[in-house]
Amino acid sequence: MSKTSKLAETSAQARSALVVSKIRAAMELMELEIAENDGVYISGRLSLNEVCRRAGVHPITMQGSAHKTTTKPMVIAWLEKVKNSTITGKRSVRAEVTKRARNAEDELRELAAHFQLRENEIPRLNEENALLTKRVQELEAEILRLQVAVSEGRVVQMPKRKR
Repeated sequence: MSKTSKLAETSAQARSALVVSKIRAAMELMELEIAENDGVYISGRLSLNEVCRRAGVHPITMQGSAHKTTTKPMVIAWLEKVKNSTITGKRSVRAEVTKRARNAEDELRELAAHFQLRENEIPRLNEENALLTKRVQELEAEILRLQVAVSEGRVVQMPKRKR
């Protein structure tokens, strides 16, 4: 093998490794997006072409001899695994998104109703707090009057405690 052919082979292997790393990075990113969206891939259709697009690799690259028997089957196996655990299809995705939006709207309405109840309750609680504070002040004043009445104005020295 000549020096130029070794150099060309090394360069080709480096390009292939770069393609594989881009594909794997794209698949990881797509899995993260699916997980963030609770099992729905919202950026497009899950396919070999979509993985290639996300990786910045032309789909024809997967037909070449370097990737036809290695990278392409890996991507196809990954797609099968992911498709089994995600919601796919235009109608299914739309139905799921609509269902989630309705659930979120219902939760928001319920939260708003609870908030309204609490907001109406605050003035009543403030009024009750003011009444109770006034009652505490009255009772403290009565305690003071009773202490004065019981002591008849005499001040008595308290004995020191024994230790």
